[in-house]
Amino acid sequence: MAEPKAQTHIQQLGFFDNDLNSSTHDNIMLWLQKNIDQVLNSLYYTPIERWEVERMVNSTKEELQRLLPPMIQQLKWSGNKLEEHQKLIDSLQNWTGKEILEQAIERPLITSHSVKWEMTVEREGRRVGDKYTLGFIDMHVAFSYMGYMIKGIPIGSNQKKEIEEYSLPYLFSYFNDDEVFFEVKTKIPSVGALLRQINFYKSYKPGKYVVVCPDDRHKELLASQNVGFVKAFAL
Repeated sequence: MAEPKAQTHIQQLGFFDNDLNSSTHDNIMLWLQKNIDQVLNSLYYTPIERWEVERMVNSTKEELQRLLPPMIQQLKWSGNKLEEHQKLIDSLQNWTGKEILEQAIERPLITSHSVKWEMTVEREGRRVGDKYTLGFIDMHVAFSYMGYMIKGIPIGSNQKKEIEEYSLPYLFSYFNDDEVFFEVKTKIPSVGALLRQINFYKSYKPGKYVVVCPDDRHKELLASQNVGFVKAFAL
């Protein structure tokens, strides 16, 4: 039987993915999409720990202790401005973070918001608008997870000198957006070839890469190369 003709750059380099025409490959892809939120949480979810909250509170207290004295001195020189903001200044000086420390904070689970099969990896050509297909990543997933920070102290150096920019510190939650690339395999005959393929994709699309396969013999080796692993059909 004749060798298949290379159609993408990665195939020209010798990476032919025979899995693509396999029904097992499709079944793993379907399983992955169906269970994607559970997979993401098994890979990346971490509950917020008490020490993390304490660290944020202590850091905020230390910054207030550093910023307030010179600002108060400046306000004393500016007439009745100190008296005008005395209540806020007292609250900031006496702030302990107790209200935050007493909160029961539970980080919500990670949620996906976009799943794309066979994402094209492309590079720009020499002429504007030219693009060349290098290969295809089996699945791209965009997801969000909750982050936390304490707000109340202004960010800019100039704003930190202005009492009007301050408020009593409070815990603020926000969503971080992230993405991950999945490479699905029905088997791994050569882990070296798999890593060359992933490293090739990484050179054009940096980020998190995870292999999904029923065979987990190479899980630790992949982890040592900063590549995640999920055992297919095992959740």
